[in-house]
Parts: sequence; structure tokens; C-alpha cells
Amino acid sequence: MLRLVIAVAAVAVAGDARAEDVRWGVGYTGAAKELTGPQPTFNAYCKRCKIGDRMAKPPKPYLGVQVTKPEPDEHSARSYEPVLIAIHVKRGWYFRIIGEHGQDVWPHGEPRIDQTLTIESITQRDVIAGGPPEIVVVTKTTSKLAPSYREVWVFTVVHGVVWSSNPIADVDPKSLL
Repeated sequence: MLRLVIAVAAVAVAGDARAEDVRWGVGYTGAAKELTGPQPTFNAYCKRCKIGDRMAKPPKPYLGVQVTKPEPDEHSARSYEPVLIAIHVKRGWYFRIIGEHGQDVWPHGEPRIDQTLTIESITQRDVIAGGPPEIVVVTKTTSKLAPSYREVWVFTVVHGVVWSSNPIADVDPKSLL
């Protein structure tokens, strides 16, 4: 009986580990890169976007940090939207897609995307030595088609321009949760 309990516990732990996969956020365009911008206003880049989560008092040089709130049409089979991070610095607003939220189907009707992206946290951390503190965003994607996972995004300012800095060599993304 004890062996059965241990075996069941081991399977449960293995299942949780897969569901709690933590990785660097890479989005559509690979790893570290300059964000799109600068734009003079948030609405100049995204007129339809609604503001979701935001950082209450970002540290300097950040003037604002917010994530868009997806509002997909629940009555449509093709109803997904990208989720954007928007970071405001002196030069203007910078943007990057950090995931997708909603559902979509392939042309033949098979589901392509059926997932929920949530923001678990937006914090400031000194991840990279020198320069201003970094903005660390943790997202969780829960999917009906694949295992759930977390992504860790690190954003920094270099010469007044906002960059995503992940992945960072010798840093485990789990250490930033």
C-alpha cells in the first residue's frame, strides 16, 4: 500500500512540474531585441487597445508600464488577440507582443489556439548589473491544447531605448518568479 501511495505522489509531482514549466519569454521575434517605438502616445500605436495590468509607480527612467487587456469576441471561432507590453520612457512609448489570448481555428476547422494569458506580476528588479533597474513581467499561459507554462520577460533601458533582455546568460528564469 505504501508503494502505491508513493507512486501516485510521484506521478502527481511529475504532472505539476510539467504544468508549471517556466521559461524565458521570446514571443514571435526571438530573444533580446529593441521594442517597437518610440511612439508619442499609447494610442498612436494601438487605437483599439484597452489597458489591463499596470505598474503603479515604476522606477526612473520608466514613466509608465502597462499591459494590454485582450477582449476577444467570445461568439466567434476566430477570436484571439495579442497581448502587448507598453513601456513609457522619456523618448516615448515602446511596445512588444508578449503572447496571445483567445481562440482561433485552422482553415479546416481544427483548433489552432485556445488559451488564456494572464499577467502574474510586474515588478522592478536589479537583474543586470549597472544601469537602471529592470522591469520583470511574469505571464502564465493556460491552454486547452497544450500544457500550461510561465514566461519571464525582462525589460531594460539602454541609451534611452527600451529592450527586452531575455534570455539572460547564467540566470535561471525561475529565480525571477
